[in-house]
Amino acid sequence: MSVRVRIAPSPTGAMHIGLVRTGLFNYLFARHHGGALVLRIEDTDQERSTPESTATILDGMRWLGLDWDEGPFFQTQRTTLYRAQADRLLEHGRAYRCWCTPATRQKLGSYTFISIGLIGHNITSCTCKSLTVCVRAASPKRSEWEGYPGAPLRSAL
Repeated sequence: MSVRVRIAPSPTGAMHIGLVRTGLFNYLFARHHGGALVLRIEDTDQERSTPESTATILDGMRWLGLDWDEGPFFQTQRTTLYRAQADRLLEHGRAYRCWCTPATRQKLGSYTFISIGLIGHNITSCTCKSLTVCVRAASPKRSEWEGYPGAPLRSAL
């Protein structure tokens, strides 16, 4: 099996030392094992991600000699793929829809998968069900939830 490692910078500012360290380690590991370095741009924070930051990161990686073998892949350009996989999890009972309100999600420490339009949160505190995976359609208005199953799907995990 071939080694594939990735570097996944978030283009929300200047290149920082943590990215350089991870990039260097992964680059050297891939080269040592005859593998590939994959560059994935984590541009899901649409409010803070900028083309200028992306260009700075790519230029910095080139300057450091950290040439990638695959990519760059932009998370926001892969929305269809991620949405299909999320739907597949729901279809196979590996995830369920969460109906928590935005206020509840905020209290639970929610995180956002903007690229696939899903919201997730700490499921150990979820008021819907305490199951392994918790996803819901990203929509703050209940009227927009019409067409979804009325009850959350149960996880088979």
